[in-house]
Amino acid sequence: MRNSDNSIVTILILVAIIAVLGVLFALRVMNAGNVNTNTQGQVTEELNKGNAGTSGGSQVQGTQTNEMTEQAFNSRFAPYIGQRRDGVSVKKLIDEVNKNNTTYKNRNVTVEYGGTNYTNNLIGLSDTISIMSQYEVKVEYNEDRYINKITINKVD
Repeated sequence: MRNSDNSIVTILILVAIIAVLGVLFALRVMNAGNVNTNTQGQVTEELNKGNAGTSGGSQVQGTQTNEMTEQAFNSRFAPYIGQRRDGVSVKKLIDEVNKNNTTYKNRNVTVEYGGTNYTNNLIGLSDTISIMSQYEVKVEYNEDRYINKITINKVD
């Protein structure tokens, strides 16, 4: 074989190795995505059932699952908590609570505004929030550390 033939063979071998590595990497990335999807699906399923963290396994595993679902549940409302929130953010919060109460019947969140508690008809409540105003948003937790009440007070 000539030198140029050896160079071509070497290049073809390197290309083949890189192609195989690319395929292996792509398979690993796809598999990692499936694991995340399955984990999220399990969390959502446990929230829907109302027995997050009680679906078998060791006590440690159950506690970890419960903490994971608790964090996933509470994280939906966390961005809206604070002393000075604009009306647009408060309307988004009310929409998020409405979605939650429709999806997770066993984990309804009550919203208190103007001395009245709302669990249903949150769209009507949203209509009373002015986008030009500032609001304080506080939360309360149940014994399982899930947010179960949100209090909204106008501050300006």
